[in-house]
Amino acid sequence: MGRNEQTPSEGMLSESDQVLSFEQARPGPFDKLETPLGTWTTETGRSMVDDKHAKTGNRCLQLTGGTHTSVTLHLADGMDLPGKLTFWTERWTRRAPFSFRIEEHSSEGWEEIFNGDDHVRVGRAFLSHVAVSLGNEKIRQLRFSVTSPPDTGILIDDVRITPARPQKIKRVQAVPLTLPALVGVDASPLLKLKIETEGNLNPVSLTELRATLNGDSTDVESVLVFFGGPHSQFTASTSFGKAMNDINSSDAALIFSGNQTLLAGTNYLWIACKLSKDADIDHEVGARVTQIRTSHGPVTMEAYPSSKQRLGVALRQGGDEGVHTYRIPGLATTNDGTLIGVYDVRRQNGGDLPGNIDVGMSRSTDAGRTWEPMRVIMDMGNDPDWRYDGIGDPAVLVDRQTGSIWVAATWSHGNRSWIGSMPGLEPEETGQLMLVHSDDDGVTWSEPINITQQVKRPEWSFILQGPGKGITMRDGTLVFAAQYQDPPDTSDNTAHRLPHSTIIYSNNHGKTWQAGTGAFDDTTEAQVVEIEPGLLMLNCRYNRGSVRVVMTTRDMGATWQKHATSERSLIEPRACMASLINVERELGRKMNDRLLFSNPDSIKGRNRITIKASLDRGLTWPKAFRLLLDEGNGSGYSCMTMIDEHTVGILYEGSQAHMTFQRVPLTDIIGKPETNTGDEPREEARALKLPQIFSDHMVLQANVVIPVWGKSHANSTVQVSLGKEKINTTADASGNWSVQFEKRKATASPTVMRIESEGQQIQFKDIVVGEVWVCAGQSNMEWALQQSARGHEELSRGNAPQLRLMHLRGGTRGTLGAYDQTQWTRLTPETYCKGKWKVATTASASEFSAVGWYFGRFLQQELQVPVGLICPAVGGTPTEAWIPAETLLNNVDLKGLVSGDWLDNERLGAFCRSRGRQNLLAAIQAGESIPGDACGPNHPFKPGFMWQAGIKPLIPFAIRGVIWYQGESNAETPARTQEHGKLFPLLIHQWRSKWGQGDFPFLYVQLPALNRPEWPRFRDGQRRTLDQLTNLGMAITLDTGHQSDVHPLFKKPVGERLAIWALGTTYGSEMHTTYSGPLFDSSKRKASKMVVSFKHAGDGLTSSDGMALRHFEVCGKEGVFHMANVKVIDTHSLLVWSPKVPEPQEVRYAWHPFPKPPVNLVNSAGLPASPFSSESEEKLSARYADSNTPHHPMGGDGH
Repeated sequence: MGRNEQTPSEGMLSESDQVLSFEQARPGPFDKLETPLGTWTTETGRSMVDDKHAKTGNRCLQLTGGTHTSVTLHLADGMDLPGKLTFWTERWTRRAPFSFRIEEHSSEGWEEIFNGDDHVRVGRAFLSHVAVSLGNEKIRQLRFSVTSPPDTGILIDDVRITPARPQKIKRVQAVPLTLPALVGVDASPLLKLKIETEGNLNPVSLTELRATLNGDSTDVESVLVFFGGPHSQFTASTSFGKAMNDINSSDAALIFSGNQTLLAGTNYLWIACKLSKDADIDHEVGARVTQIRTSHGPVTMEAYPSSKQRLGVALRQGGDEGVHTYRIPGLATTNDGTLIGVYDVRRQNGGDLPGNIDVGMSRSTDAGRTWEPMRVIMDMGNDPDWRYDGIGDPAVLVDRQTGSIWVAATWSHGNRSWIGSMPGLEPEETGQLMLVHSDDDGVTWSEPINITQQVKRPEWSFILQGPGKGITMRDGTLVFAAQYQDPPDTSDNTAHRLPHSTIIYSNNHGKTWQAGTGAFDDTTEAQVVEIEPGLLMLNCRYNRGSVRVVMTTRDMGATWQKHATSERSLIEPRACMASLINVERELGRKMNDRLLFSNPDSIKGRNRITIKASLDRGLTWPKAFRLLLDEGNGSGYSCMTMIDEHTVGILYEGSQAHMTFQRVPLTDIIGKPETNTGDEPREEARALKLPQIFSDHMVLQANVVIPVWGKSHANSTVQVSLGKEKINTTADASGNWSVQFEKRKATASPTVMRIESEGQQIQFKDIVVGEVWVCAGQSNMEWALQQSARGHEELSRGNAPQLRLMHLRGGTRGTLGAYDQTQWTRLTPETYCKGKWKVATTASASEFSAVGWYFGRFLQQELQVPVGLICPAVGGTPTEAWIPAETLLNNVDLKGLVSGDWLDNERLGAFCRSRGRQNLLAAIQAGESIPGDACGPNHPFKPGFMWQAGIKPLIPFAIRGVIWYQGESNAETPARTQEHGKLFPLLIHQWRSKWGQGDFPFLYVQLPALNRPEWPRFRDGQRRTLDQLTNLGMAITLDTGHQSDVHPLFKKPVGERLAIWALGTTYGSEMHTTYSGPLFDSSKRKASKMVVSFKHAGDGLTSSDGMALRHFEVCGKEGVFHMANVKVIDTHSLLVWSPKVPEPQEVRYAWHPFPKPPVNLVNSAGLPASPFSSESEEKLSARYADSNTPHHPMGGDGH
């Protein structure tokens, strides 16, 4: 396939549903694009698949314009014509020139069939629906052509060709709907019907609809039905009819009659109502369709649950009092229970400051059920020469101690707002921060008070309040969230007018004000709450992403700390104001843990206005505590207040009104509190059970005591038998029990284990006794035999009944993408790793660790006893994931690895943290209850998690030893590489200590060749670990590897080298006395040369390829290494020198990430030498501390 050709993007569609949404097409320009409708070919200009815009999904077709762009669609064979072509489209600019034409080609040539010059609308919402008849059954090609300014053109999506067949209705369904029904609006949608048709001949007409109301009909003045055509958003433009009978009568149904022709494809029908002006907004109202009749007869609807819409008030609508737009809500409850709503009054257009904007105020003395007429409380003039002296972005605050109400807003004297404000303090230089206050519950208001000189540093470009609301702290301090801009010119270009959220506060009830420092770069429109005495939380709009930044301060903004949920738990549609309140502080009570947050719960648009609750001061925002208020598109800003202890008030920019107010029962968000019935919970009976390490086909370790343990009923008698040997024991008060069987010799003769207690019995069959090894690490240990080089050849050798495999599969890996529910629900130590013992067959071996397989197979063939392998390896896991978290916490050098949330901990690898966010973020933001603790959500990369999930559950199962292949995720930076030198010995010590089986063999793989800069130092650290603890072994693999693939496919030499070490040491095999490749022993200078001695030389050192030994370097006192000559001088020593280094001090070998040509120093057994440096650890540390070695961007396993 050529670079600019694309294969079919979707499966073939039925003739009645030939629609193309470009979802599976590769983004970017194309010459040819194969689709089910046919082949798209770019004739002139540039056509591409755009992955930034779409009507459906995330991709569409773009004709980029310029002088002329055309693309032809060669229709697929078997296309059923004549028919109708339909699609959604939009153009990018109103600038001339613009033309859009469609032509059809048949045996008669090309003919224009559509002129869209005046039809295609400008916008980012695919507002234009095009329908073109294809009347010629001989059509084979369609040509789409556009002329427009360069790099603009048009977007096309959801292309459909419908055969010319008699129209019929395929499906009628009620679409779930959540929109407020508002007092003051002529038509509030109650029910959305989706009617799907196929065919376009003899169109069906809708003639009658019958429906009933749900809720109190006295709230409803009238009910109407509207036809929306193909548009899924509600518009009250095409009326189908009005209810013909009395909506307050006891009639079974409202009857609507009309004659509406249905379109081919999707049609939307809406039932809407007009509420009476005195409707009770605590009620709900809905509608239910009972019958639909068409020109073709009655239609059957799919069953659907009854639904109702919450009521509210359209507090402000565009056009009210001649005002173009109302925006930026603020809302507060006074000490007397009055509601004060504030907002921008944008008189001439919907734009931000500068402009003709004032601050309006609405007041309600009956908890929001009715509102007094709007009053303007801040108006700085309307001189056109000063851009109307606009003032806006209000925030409201109630002083809980004095009862005064404060409103803050920013005044733009001319262009002195977000773009035009400059350093200085005067109105002619910079935006002004203004306050007004009311001391009579909002009846009258003061003249504006200018506090700019109190809170603004002269060098800042701008300071203004965060819109919405402020708070009174427990000690009486008044606090508004705020934001300031850096100066326009600084030495740091990244700080050019960069905004920072902060706070302004007064500790004398508004007489004077102060400002804090910046909390976080590029944040604005923050909201502030006090979450415990003196601790403020600032929840900020983030202008660089679709997440909220959350910061805290204990010193009134002098310093800030990042909250655990920052840039993670709460989403937004990329830069949008939100609301945050503390329920108890709003009610004037002492602190509690409940917070409420509202904003558009979306990353794609300002829709889905939702209230979320946290019952733990903002640490989690559970899915169960979320309430959708308005799914439609609006401007998205909101502000909440507690009206009383049971009711939340919210003023927001919704889809049905510029300023929508609703009363929401608190229990609708957080549920009703649980009540204590007085009955103590009964302790659940504990059934007899054993850990999953015990199962049929298991291997028990020979020549050591054999522990068996499990659970039963508390204080119950348990009998365990292994073959003919029986042991009785008693469970403790928690039901735990354990026994130990005497040592047994290895045997392939199967036996049975039985466990009995109080009439319950568990039996395990086909148990053998032999050698048991744990195979742990990350993806190179996990790598399946069937994926390895010559793996299928190995599998073809057939079954190996004396090799038993226990593959403890992790619930999920650190792979790309978001975890789904089946994955994150298994992120507990108890459920993460699952597996059973299996006899080695082609099926069981194919997915088992290739390194483990070759290790075990080699051992079994040499020892001629059963071998059992337990593999809990998980790709990408770092060393710290396999060490107990409490062990890290108690280590003075490593406790920083378990400090705070691991996803934010910069001590951990960038790869692990970024991949963890990819996996977990979507579920966190959806409010899912991901298992975790104070160190953050669980994940295989989290420090301590793999110890808990993969190793601890195995203890004290008797084993011979461990093989380990890991390190890729720690060989990421110089600091991480050096840190591994402390982590790895700690891991080995902890495993041995916790297992209680002495210093069992721990054999590991030295990382192979790979072009990553930190790997030479990391490999040398692995070598040096051999001298730190006893009974260690290392398989040298530098002669394997791949220049860029972190997963070398040849696993056989790796596994077998581990087995050879085990045979030569643990099992004392006389056949394997040379069980390691050459290891550096010592070096000393002899005149101008270095004599280098090795351990494990066997019968002598040699070259594997007959060529001169290579990749040796020496350095003098200056520390600069030069390539060196090498000569073998005895069985275990080399002479190394360089003419460029007359007085050599140090020597090193293969100090390259990926040595080219390959290394060639081996011993008499053909095993390769380990890379090394003779430099001391102190010298190496100093060298790397001073180096500028770049950190490799991939890190980890590169999954």
